[in-house]
Amino acid sequence: KINSLLNYFSIQRVERSDYLFYTSPNLFIHKPIYNIDSENYVITDTKQLINTIYKELTEFGKSLEEPYYKRRGKFLQDKIVDVLRHFFGEGAFIYNEYKTSKNDSGQDVLLLYKGLALILEAKAGKEPEPRRNANVKESFKHIALYFKKNIQSGYEKANRVKELFDN
Repeated sequence: KINSLLNYFSIQRVERSDYLFYTSPNLFIHKPIYNIDSENYVITDTKQLINTIYKELTEFGKSLEEPYYKRRGKFLQDKIVDVLRHFFGEGAFIYNEYKTSKNDSGQDVLLLYKGLALILEAKAGKEPEPRRNANVKESFKHIALYFKKNIQSGYEKANRVKELFDN
C-alpha cells in the first residue's frame, strides 16, 4: 500500500519537455513527494500532500456520484413504501415503481386507500453547496438548476399522474 501511494504521489528528477512556462501546472502540486532514490523520499509540503490526496479522492468520487444518488434514491423510495405500509396497514394498495403508459419513464410510489391517492416521487439528488463567491447571479443559477433537476422534475412526474386521475 505504501509503495502504491509513493508511486502515485511521488516525482523524480528527470529531464522534462512538458513544463515550458511558469503558468503550466506545477508538477509538485500533483505529486508532492520527491523521490531522491529507491529508498529515500522527501515530502516537500505536508499540507500539500493532504490537499493532493483530498483532490484525488474527490475526483474519484465524482465518477461514483451518479450511481450513488441513484442507489440512495432507491433506498429512499423503499423506505417510503415501508413507512406507508406501517401507517396505512394492509388495507392500502401501494404501487412501487409503476408506469402509466408504454412511453412512461416510470413513477416512484402510488398509494390508494379509501378514496385517497398519494402520488410520491422520491428525489435524492445532490443538494447545492453554498457558494463561496459573492456573485448573486451565479449562486441563483446554481440553486435554480438544482431545483429544476430535482424538485421540479418530481413535481412534473407526479402531476402527470394527477392529470390522469382528473381525466
